[in-house]
Amino acid sequence: MTQFNDFVKDARIKSGVILRLFCQENNFDPSYISKLERGVTPVPDDLEFLNKYAKALKLEGIDVVKFYDIAEEDKGKIYRVIDDNEALRLIAPLLLHKKLNKDQISKLVEEIKNI
Repeated sequence: MTQFNDFVKDARIKSGVILRLFCQENNFDPSYISKLERGVTPVPDDLEFLNKYAKALKLEGIDVVKFYDIAEEDKGKIYRVIDDNEALRLIAPLLLHKKLNKDQISKLVEEIKNI
């Protein structure tokens, strides 16, 4: 078991959607998602898939950042230096997912500082 599998399974369950319906609605292979949720399959390296998965889970705010951080951590990249381009890659899905107002951006910045 990994943190990633627990995180994504909990997120899907909180949304109230069963696995097969979640996969059908988002065009995912149910067998593959089941294996991800059980920790049988490693976290994928495919950023396009991860972006689609995060959006399908309807993650918001700091949970989007946690999704990518946990994915990286479970891939064995726990201690790494993030350059500006990589930081932008990690935060871009959050900003594209939902338009944030000034207060929300300030809150997000504070939450990121506390990570």
